[in-house]
Amino acid sequence: MPDPRPGAPGTGRPESWRYTIEQPDGRLLRGEVVGRTEAEALLKLRALGGTPLEMTRAGSDGGLFSGRRAHLVSSEVLDFTRGIAELIDAGIPLRDALASLAQREKRPVLRAALVRIEDQVRNGEAFSQALEADSGQFPRLLIALVRAGEASGLLAKNLVELAAQMEDERSLRQDLIGQMIYPMALVVLISLTLVFLSFFVLPQFETIFLDAGVAPPPETAFVLAAGAFLRAYAVWIPPLMIALAIGVRLLARQFRNGLDRLLQLVPVLGVTLRTLEAARYCRTLGLLLTSGQPLSRAEAVARSAIASSELQARYARAGDAVRAGESLSVALGRENVLPGQALRFIELGEKTGRLDAMLTRAAQLHDREVRNMLKRSVELIGPVMIAILGLCVGGVIAAVMSGVLSLNEVVY
Repeated sequence: MPDPRPGAPGTGRPESWRYTIEQPDGRLLRGEVVGRTEAEALLKLRALGGTPLEMTRAGSDGGLFSGRRAHLVSSEVLDFTRGIAELIDAGIPLRDALASLAQREKRPVLRAALVRIEDQVRNGEAFSQALEADSGQFPRLLIALVRAGEASGLLAKNLVELAAQMEDERSLRQDLIGQMIYPMALVVLISLTLVFLSFFVLPQFETIFLDAGVAPPPETAFVLAAGAFLRAYAVWIPPLMIALAIGVRLLARQFRNGLDRLLQLVPVLGVTLRTLEAARYCRTLGLLLTSGQPLSRAEAVARSAIASSELQARYARAGDAVRAGESLSVALGRENVLPGQALRFIELGEKTGRLDAMLTRAAQLHDREVRNMLKRSVELIGPVMIAILGLCVGGVIAAVMSGVLSLNEVVY
């Protein structure tokens, strides 16, 4: 009888799996391998040599509803990393730690992942191999640090440091969201104000002009027509907004490189995004080097954490130059992906042999810069949005009052 567990041999039809492996010389190799299950495909992939970095089912990323296994969200990955780090650091064996987390976990996707990993570890697989085989659920950084910890005996230390880094990144994300609440609240207030004027104020003035049999002035006619249009088609606005959001998402997938380049050109946003990505790259690379990873492999994993495909391509070119023998500071400086301060930290780290520590300091510096940029941006956006609100409301009132005054002139 076939084994019904996910990834068990003897189940399913042969499928194609896209892979990315790092060869011994540091170059990345991409292609496809055929296997009935993830485990079978991974075995074939390991036979090619090198280090597997990524494996996904071919054709699984083409649409909104692709039938893929539900993926872990970032908070679940953080909870998993923090939980397993605390238990292993307390001296609990890995298998018992995984079993304990699985028993306590209530979220179905994370619980299923824990059960699969625990089962594979109990069957003799290394922890890093079990994470790697779980259909891309876990980030490459986690897998790389686990693999390095298994080799050096510092698994608990690596996981504790990674959990701390993930906490810092979550704190930064929460700051980003928190800073955007006030501008978004002003946008909602402006929208609700315009809706209120269109549905409850402007119809009364339309009635006044109709009863008087007088044509309103052009500016008043424009405002009344805009209000009538909004009332007539208000029911279609939510579906159109949803369709627009879906369309933007699909277009962003199809034209991601162009969108990334466009965002880089936006004055304040572009600088903020580049600084944010620089902090992420420096933090990740510093953590990997601290764990004992060689620079060529650590750089490949660090650049995979970059969200922007356009920036990731530039980091990749710098990585190729590093593997060809160029220094990291020179390669990154030529691609113009890091601020000058970060490059100076990296150059100093290369000269003193403390590259990992200097990268961590650069990441901390740029995290503070991003927070300061956001604070200044919100301080600027607030008054601008209030001015827009005043112009919208004041413009409507001025147009209506102009019509009322013209009506008085006709009457008298």
